[in-house]
Amino acid sequence: MEQGEQGDHWTSVSNNKNLGVTAHYISDAWELKSFVLTLLKTEERHFAEACKEQFLSVARKWDIEGKTTTIGTDSARNMVAAIRLTRYEHMNCVAHTLQRSVTVSLADSSFVNVLVKARKVVGHFKHSPANAAELQAQEVSLGKKQEPLIQDVPTRWNLTLEMVKRLSSNKEAVIAALDNQEHKLVLPTAAEWDKLQRLETLLEPCRYVTELLGGEAYVSCSVVLPSLCHLCLKMEACDEDPAYVVRFKTKFKEDLASHQKQLNNAWLQIATVLDPRFKDLKCLPRTDREEPGRQATLDLRSHTVASPLPRPAPPSMPLFRAQTATAQRVPVGQQFQKKLRKKTKKTTGK
Repeated sequence: MEQGEQGDHWTSVSNNKNLGVTAHYISDAWELKSFVLTLLKTEERHFAEACKEQFLSVARKWDIEGKTTTIGTDSARNMVAAIRLTRYEHMNCVAHTLQRSVTVSLADSSFVNVLVKARKVVGHFKHSPANAAELQAQEVSLGKKQEPLIQDVPTRWNLTLEMVKRLSSNKEAVIAALDNQEHKLVLPTAAEWDKLQRLETLLEPCRYVTELLGGEAYVSCSVVLPSLCHLCLKMEACDEDPAYVVRFKTKFKEDLASHQKQLNNAWLQIATVLDPRFKDLKCLPRTDREEPGRQATLDLRSHTVASPLPRPAPPSMPLFRAQTATAQRVPVGQQFQKKLRKKTKKTTGK
């Protein structure tokens, strides 16, 4: 049984270095299965050679060196270099790449100042129970749902969008609550509130694609290229866009395109062509659509020769119905068409 691994290094709040490795495989019943192989504290610095040995030691411990085909990590240089030192294929975490492009585009945009104001307003209510209670009272008086504001965190995906959505939906309650308090906050202007609305529109497709790629109940490899194509279309500038929106879209597309070149595009193309939803490969240029199908055919033939797939069990219901006791079997669809033609002749007299 072939399988893939996913690994990630991170540093805890107590400044300890950790490694987590998860195995992913498809069972004989064609169900995607995942389980954690290890979660351990590491002492070495995260150089490529050390990372490689850590992955290989986990594979040896579980006796899956010969069964593993792919290792997925983020796009950190040490992780990419570590997998290159092995014989396995490397698959970048595309959701991680996407969120990095969002962060880079926001940092180089005109949304920075309004986001600073938004964070200060949210912090005013998040850090004081009394202020939070006042906001809830205003929400009740305005007939709105009682819900706390959300503070974004740089390492948590999509939280900037959630902060903007929650703040915008409670704009009237926030302003009313602040009118009853003494504070030194500088509220967003009318133009800046409009900016937040536009930012919400820009980030919503990114949230959708991130959650789609992060699904755990299905294989997401085949949706990577169509999703990136979808994002590029969403980020096309139009005549109605103000200059700061055009700047964000341009920066986002440039950064995402530069990192898309570093993906394992050959494998992603094969996965896409094998998915019936995207087998026409409209997400690729016309000149690049033939090669993935040809390569997928070769790979399937070689795999079938090396390890033939089990034959499916016979159907529980017969696919054909006998026309007479001695006549040859005719597909049910053809019988229905014959009956339909007979009825049509009787009705029309032709």
